[in-house]
Amino acid sequence: MLRLARGRRAIARAAQIAGVASSAMMAFSAVALAAEPGKNNGNGRLVGGTGAGTMELALIDAYHNNPQLNSQRSATRAIDENVPTALVGYRPRVTGTASLTDQYLDQLTRTTGTTAGIPATYTQSKGSIAVQSYGLTATQTLFNGLQTATRTRQAEGQVFSARETLRTTEQNVLLSAATAYMNLLQTAAILELQRSSR
Repeated sequence: MLRLARGRRAIARAAQIAGVASSAMMAFSAVALAAEPGKNNGNGRLVGGTGAGTMELALIDAYHNNPQLNSQRSATRAIDENVPTALVGYRPRVTGTASLTDQYLDQLTRTTGTTAGIPATYTQSKGSIAVQSYGLTATQTLFNGLQTATRTRQAEGQVFSARETLRTTEQNVLLSAATAYMNLLQTAAILELQRSSR
């Protein structure tokens, strides 16, 4: 069995020699930098060192920490919200109204005397009136030309499309992580062969 390169610098140097694609290295960088390979035990596991890992660990790490995949998950969740929004057309709508009116009245009335000796009198009246009114209206759409059903089907189709896009993104990210992991094993073995042949 070949001895694999030791230390993080050896892994980085081996990756540069092989020219691993940068997108694949981004998907796998966390595991690749954490791994400190010692010996290969024959099943693809890098043993020895505190950050030893397997392809399974590399795929798990890429699945949980890849920014492109996390972004696509967020976009899928946002599109999922379109279905409840489209279903609003089936639900009743309740509208509430309230009003408050305050009126102030100031009235001055002049009364003239009936005879010549009686002077005119003035009467003043003041007051305020507050009028309040409240209303509640509930409406339920019985038929709107199948608009709600059409919007709901469209939203569900968008959800299915977003989920398939997410599935494709997952497959691409996992493929890049597996490719980076295998390239790392290959270049580490090549580096060890070059060292041992000196």
